[in-house]
Amino acid sequence: MFIYQILENGYLGEIKEIDDSIKGIPLGWTRTRIPFEISTESFVIWSGSGWEKTSMPPQEPVVPEESILPEEPVSTESDAQLETLINTIIT
Repeated sequence: MFIYQILENGYLGEIKEIDDSIKGIPLGWTRTRIPFEISTESFVIWSGSGWEKTSMPPQEPVVPEESILPEEPVSTESDAQLETLINTIIT
């Protein structure tokens, strides 16, 4: 028997053969078979109830660029007014 890994993006991950006597499978895996041949021109994605063929490759995760903000926050006049108001309310 084979189990199929469902990646976080829904695409097919690994395929592993396991012993038929194993009852459970890890979270993120399914026993649902892929009902078609897998080719190098297509991709396989989990639809929630079964596998579907798609021509869309998985999206690469977007890595944010380093922050260009200054290390110390820049205080503005409105920040100073807000701080004065808060101090007035507290005291």
